[in-house]
Amino acid sequence: MSDTANFQEHIEAVRKDFEKRVGQTSDLAPIQEKEIVKEIVQEKFSPRVSVQSSSQTVPQSDDQGTGTGVQTPPASTHKDLEQQYQRVVDGFIQNALTGDLGKVVQAVNNSNNPWVIDQFHDTLVDKFYSEIKARQQRPA
Repeated sequence: MSDTANFQEHIEAVRKDFEKRVGQTSDLAPIQEKEIVKEIVQEKFSPRVSVQSSSQTVPQSDDQGTGTGVQTPPASTHKDLEQQYQRVVDGFIQNALTGDLGKVVQAVNNSNNPWVIDQFHDTLVDKFYSEIKARQQRPA
């Protein structure tokens, strides 16, 4: 039960930050509100080292790329990546909703898979945004 409380506490913290930022503006479109939630989630849950900076340090291979090569499969489409990794992302999201969000975020970042990290982040933002909007519509 404390794990669920952990996620609820995170939602409440994001909601308060969201309302503080939105209170400074008026009549934002849903896409603008979602962008604010995305910024808040990045600030609160993203690692200190960004995915961009780590991908810049990947050594270039001279021919076949037999080095690490784990991060970006060649010529994969979004659909291929989705089929390959969506269950992984869904598992991370389920663990984030029911477990320790901080540990789940760390595990996602440790995957070193940019697609998984991006999809997890986007899905997490969607969950936070949906919950914030639902709480705003409930009577106090």
